[in-house]
Amino acid sequence: MRQGLIFVLVLLALGLAVAVLSLWLRLRSATRREALQALAARRGWALNITEGKLGRPAVTRLSPRGGPGWQVTARFEAAPAPALRPKSESTEFVADEPHWPEALLVIAPPLPLPAGHEPAQDLPTSLDSAEGRARLTALLGPDMESHAAVLRPWPGPAGLTILASADPRLRADFNDVAKLYAAFAPQPGVEGFPVMMLGADGFRLRLRHDIKRADRMEAFVDLAQDLSRIL
Repeated sequence: MRQGLIFVLVLLALGLAVAVLSLWLRLRSATRREALQALAARRGWALNITEGKLGRPAVTRLSPRGGPGWQVTARFEAAPAPALRPKSESTEFVADEPHWPEALLVIAPPLPLPAGHEPAQDLPTSLDSAEGRARLTALLGPDMESHAAVLRPWPGPAGLTILASADPRLRADFNDVAKLYAAFAPQPGVEGFPVMMLGADGFRLRLRHDIKRADRMEAFVDLAQDLSRIL
């Protein structure tokens, strides 16, 4: 009898915990939505939010109501139970302008060094090798490995990796770029660092996580637009 009562109490406690967690998640989602709506109204942006369900990721999109075209897309895909961490998330700013028809430029966090190498050593002249492709993949993800044949590192300010297929100093003063990144204050590590790409297809700035706070989303868009003006 006593064991049965304890079992019932445990079930009630678990049910209450699930209900409280569900309520907290709904309130957090509503608070985030309201903050993004206020941001969009203040900046004159269009906002579209699609809730994640049936294996589809939650998607937040921001774009201007007028002026030069751009779009920010933030994706969050929860991992299937019983995993406790996100399976996939990202935030990306995309614009047709500026663009660089003749070359590809990438601004990224510090390039991972092979074992035994010191940061002060000279930059490699090419990434077109097994080691170079591995370092590029670790830095930017597998979708950028195919660019190892044309990208090479160029000297730049501390804390930035400048990769380009042609002399990037023709495009910008990278000391100004470094100041913008410092003001944005990226989170530690590769995933918290906005990776910028400029090429024939236009301008992209992406993060390997979903920006959940409206103030951080605004800072991310401002960084993308400031970088666009410099380039």
